[in-house]
This record gives sequence, C-alpha cells and structure tokens, in this order.
Amino acid sequence: MTHSGERVDERTAMQIVTVYACVRLLSNTIAGLPLHLYRYTGDGEDKELATDHPLYKILYRQPNPEMSSFSFWEALMCHLLLWGNAYAQIVRDGKNEILGLYPLLPENMEIDRDPKSGDLFYTYHAYTDEKPGEHDKDIIFRRDEILHMILHREGINMHIYSDIFFPRSPLLFTVTIISITEIRIIMTDTIITAGRITA
Repeated sequence: MTHSGERVDERTAMQIVTVYACVRLLSNTIAGLPLHLYRYTGDGEDKELATDHPLYKILYRQPNPEMSSFSFWEALMCHLLLWGNAYAQIVRDGKNEILGLYPLLPENMEIDRDPKSGDLFYTYHAYTDEKPGEHDKDIIFRRDEILHMILHREGINMHIYSDIFFPRSPLLFTVTIISITEIRIIMTDTIITAGRITA
C-alpha cells in the first residue's frame, strides 16, 4: 500500500506500462540467451558441451512437453523479478532421473523447516477442481523436488535459513521506499508517467 492509498502488488504493478515493459525486456532477454550444459574434461578448466547428458535437452531445448525453453525461462525470470523468488517442480521417474521442470507460482509457495529433521520443505497451495467441492489443495515438496531461484539474499526470513528465502518481492520492497503518489498515463503520441519519490 502506497502513501496515496493505492494498493500495489505484483499483479497490479504489471498494469503499469513502465513496469510491464521493464519486466518483459529483462525476462525476454534472459530467456533468449542459450543455456548450455558443460562438463570438465581434465584437471584444468578445459570443458566441452555435454550434449549427451540427460539434462542438456531439458535445460537447453524443452524443460517440459508443454513449454519451450524460451517460455519456461521467461516465466521464471518474470517471477524472479516481481516476487524475488522463482520455483519449478522437478519431476523424476522411478530411477530418480529428471524428466522435466514445471514452473510454480511464487505467490502460492511457502517454505518451512521440519522441526524434527531440520530439513526444508515447500508447501504449494494449488487450486484444483478435480474433486467436487474441493477448491484448494496443499502439496508438500521435499527440497530436492524444487528448483528455487533467489534474486535477493538480504532481508531474509532468519528462522528458515540465512540464504534460502527472501520473503518480500523487489517490487513491494521498493514500494516501502518509494511513494508513488500519482501515475498518469497519457495515451496520445507519447506515454508520460508522473510521480514523486520520498525517502
């Protein structure tokens, strides 16, 4: 919530042309970069493309049957920029080999630590309509079942782990510092945004 009373969150911010343009530019640029998998060939720093590795196709070409590499990394970068965290489910087969990666919404994810074992686990609040009358379903993931990307390591939730979880998105963190009292978008020949920044 800004000082002007306007509610700003990750989704409403994307309705602002400037925010949308910045997020799209960064996410599209990163998603368009080739992601290769390498292996070291000796004791030195010599390396070669590991095209025969099972993960090469998943990371470089198609993380899952429903998404291209570009769309997958674009989604994760968008989540990372807006929420400060990006998550993907790691799907494995019976031999524990990775079959695919599926992005998960950061706003539906919670991280906690098992008080007995001390292991981290992820709780995903998923929406489902598979069963009549059942609208929300919590899915528990082990740490090795989730690919977790973190944008910031400051302001973390200390009761979880010092470098695991940044509980506030970069956008909402900025809102607490910058008060956007007025935003005007003039849809004529140019787009003009006006605002005031206060410390």
